[in-house]
Amino acid sequence: MLTTKSSCGCGRWTGVRVVVGGILIHLSLGTLYTFGNISPYLTSYMRRYGSAPSLTYTECAWIYALASMGQGVSMMAGGVLERFIGPKLTVLLGGWCMSLGVLLTFFSVKHSFALTVVTYGAVFGFGVGIAYAIPLGCVMRWFPKWKGLVNGVVVAGFGGGAFIFNQVQTAFINPDNLKPDVEVDGDISVSEMEDDITLKPAEVLRSRYFYLIWLMFVFNGQGSLFISTLYKAYGQTFISDDTFMALVGSFAAVFNAGGRIVWGTIADKFSFRVSSLIMCAAFTCLMLTLQLSERGGKPLFFIYICLLFGSFSGSFALFPTATAKCFGRKYLPINYGLVFTSQVITAPLGVFMSQSLKASLGWDGLFFLIAGFSFISFVLSILFNAKDKHGKEI
Repeated sequence: MLTTKSSCGCGRWTGVRVVVGGILIHLSLGTLYTFGNISPYLTSYMRRYGSAPSLTYTECAWIYALASMGQGVSMMAGGVLERFIGPKLTVLLGGWCMSLGVLLTFFSVKHSFALTVVTYGAVFGFGVGIAYAIPLGCVMRWFPKWKGLVNGVVVAGFGGGAFIFNQVQTAFINPDNLKPDVEVDGDISVSEMEDDITLKPAEVLRSRYFYLIWLMFVFNGQGSLFISTLYKAYGQTFISDDTFMALVGSFAAVFNAGGRIVWGTIADKFSFRVSSLIMCAAFTCLMLTLQLSERGGKPLFFIYICLLFGSFSGSFALFPTATAKCFGRKYLPINYGLVFTSQVITAPLGVFMSQSLKASLGWDGLFFLIAGFSFISFVLSILFNAKDKHGKEI
């Protein structure tokens, strides 16, 4: 379903099919975002059945961290593979690797937390990374004037994957800690203009804008990692309703998906810098006041988590769009893979800080720390002044 060019009169509809195919691919890849929902189940299961009797929620977050690292390491490899074997086979290979990670977790979760980190973390994330950027490059080649919009629509599938699979997980996992069936996701996962600017990866590495984007992704990634993995653990400190938590996760996924479309559209209409400034300001304010949700109970917690997911989702629409506008679409999967290497640092750093600082800072202290990272991205956004050949901000 993925392709890059059309030689017939039905090119527009072929382009739409490419977008739909990209959405479906990202819907499957987006099961990565179900980790916040499944993490308490995994933690409880490994405690109860002996593979990690003293495992904590913050330690379990290493699984997500390794998945993010695997994604960051392999995304550029996916871009290189696409140039040799084409987009379809590259995406298929990534899906197989991702599925293999989930299926192997059926065995590793019973025996070793370390092995689970490898299978459900590194192997799973490696597959996600191989396939992730390929649909983005394809749809932006078909719709070069609407890079932000079509990119946002496709990655909305990634954000929306949790809306479906959070409910699937909660329906399958018994609230009394019966063994979960982790094989389900594995089977399902298998399931006209040229840019004026075209920079090769080596040239991109000499651009200061690459390093600004890279650093912004590092700092923004702290917020997305923290909220994605620990929103449920935090909510359980004052809300004892697991069904409600699954519902929160599902609707947060809707905001995660819809937010990507909104942010991509804003980037097309205004600029990357304006969009990034608004996004970082919103996320910073929400994190600084998140502790108020304890006073408002379920309704306010629901609102805060949905808005936070909707805010940080912008990173995954804005950064590939900025990469394409700054460096061109020809080498986008490789160049965006370079940008995504930022997550190799973001993931372990975020988990390490949460694990080592939670006891001394508490939840409120961690909220302020994450808000600080977002504010740094706000400042970096001010410094990002890249312009196109007409002197207009990208």
